[in-house]
Amino acid sequence: MLYEIVKSYYPNVILEYEVKIEDKRSIWLDVAVPDIKINFEYDGIYWHDLNNKKSVVKSKFNDIQRDQYLKNNGWKILRFCYKKNPTYKVLEEAVKIKIKRI
Repeated sequence: MLYEIVKSYYPNVILEYEVKIEDKRSIWLDVAVPDIKINFEYDGIYWHDLNNKKSVVKSKFNDIQRDQYLKNNGWKILRFCYKKNPTYKVLEEAVKIKIKRI
């Protein structure tokens, strides 16, 4: 849903965009608009806790490091955090609000 919503604002959006970092590793962005360096990240409980058997704190720490690297390289990061799947309308409104703040 996030990809489809962002695409209505930015037709050149890319799903699962790869950013290579200095040590030859990659960072994968959920939904990215590379030409203007905007990254839309969806943080659901599935990825960050329940099914990975990791603590949310550990996952968030990694997200913080990742986001700092991206920010240092000119990216804007817009995060969408939900404990359960939002409706299309709820997510659409959240995207609209965050885009206005850029």
